[in-house]
Amino acid sequence: MKEPGVQKFETTFRTTPKEGEWSAADVLAHVRAIAAIDERSICGVLERGEQPPNVADVLEHTPTNATREQMLAEIEALRKQLIAVVLQADPQAHLDIVWGHNEFGKMNWREWLLFARVHTLDHARQLQAISASLAQSPQP
Repeated sequence: MKEPGVQKFETTFRTTPKEGEWSAADVLAHVRAIAAIDERSICGVLERGEQPPNVADVLEHTPTNATREQMLAEIEALRKQLIAVVLQADPQAHLDIVWGHNEFGKMNWREWLLFARVHTLDHARQLQAISASLAQSPQP
């Protein structure tokens, strides 16, 4: 039997606080998509000197079969792989390779790594706000 708090969270996971806003599932899907781009791009630069494509940071709607646990596990695996590659890299390697973000401009791999942290923390705060908003709203 699931705890009531966990069960309530699972029932509101795909619920938006207000029309046009993101659900917790949408936020996690977005973070997962960007984590995959970060891992692919930064690792490609460091391991092979590849030029990554520019990034269009947009909302990705969650497939109905993706669970919270699956998305969190995928994010964790992507981050572990990224960290493993970064820790082995020369910090001065390939700083000339830059690629763009639709809002924040062009960055090298070290700047993208910092952006990944800030981006994740921003969305963690967004998840907290969604949870607080839904906790105050009457649920069916």
